[in-house]
Amino acid sequence: VRWDLGCICVLQLFSQQAGLYLIVVNFNQSIYPLITSTRRIIILIVSAIITNHYLHYTQWICTSLIFMAIFRELYLEVKEKENFLLL
Repeated sequence: VRWDLGCICVLQLFSQQAGLYLIVVNFNQSIYPLITSTRRIIILIVSAIITNHYLHYTQWICTSLIFMAIFRELYLEVKEKENFLLL
């Protein structure tokens, strides 16, 4: 059992590092935090729905604010690339 857990940990470590490397090389460094925060927020929402947990309205407001900040950052990045291409 320990051998299996050790192998899983090592493989997960390498896959995370490889994914991080590929994202940073193909895109820029600001996209990785956006991907991880979006994934975490989606997991939080899905987990709350599946387990039927109650989320206070302030928690929903904060979740909405995080999504708005993520989409704003993506919008600004796309707009910056468009302006760069126009020059």
